Amino acid sequence: MGGPTTPSIAFLAVLVVAGGPVGLLGCGSGDGGGTSTAAPATAPAAEASPSAEAEAAEEVEPGRDLAGLRALVNDDGTITLSGTDRWGERFETTYADLSFFAGSVPVWKRMVTDDQSAALEAFLAELEGAAPADDPEEAEEVLEEEVVEEE
Repeated sequence: MGGPTTPSIAFLAVLVVAGGPVGLLGCGSGDGGGTSTAAPATAPAAEASPSAEAEAAEEVEPGRDLAGLRALVNDDGTITLSGTDRWGERFETTYADLSFFAGSVPVWKRMVTDDQSAALEAFLAELEGAAPADDPEEAEEVLEEEVVEEE
């Protein structure tokens, strides 16, 4: 059996079960020489002031608002779509080009609200109207028309 300053095995087992490993931190030799390894308490982080929140709300994300979704056509031709779906889940995804984005719109229409779906359709129609023609002959005709207009 242990001496007066040595805890018994049964006592240690109760501490581990009842207090977990933290319960053992208080066990020492009884001479006051034991040290605690617990970290000191830290003060809670200061909350943002109302003026800071107002400034953050005024900052506008780049891109275009589509009834709560955010669409951005990047300089490299990729298209980034972000927002919250109808189930409240945040998302952000980037498409390689207009054809990939156009292929995703039918799927997004099932995942977002009706207003967002209509806004996505309108945005896609606008992008497709501004896109260069896929037909090389048609693209050449457009280039020739632009050259004739400049002369």
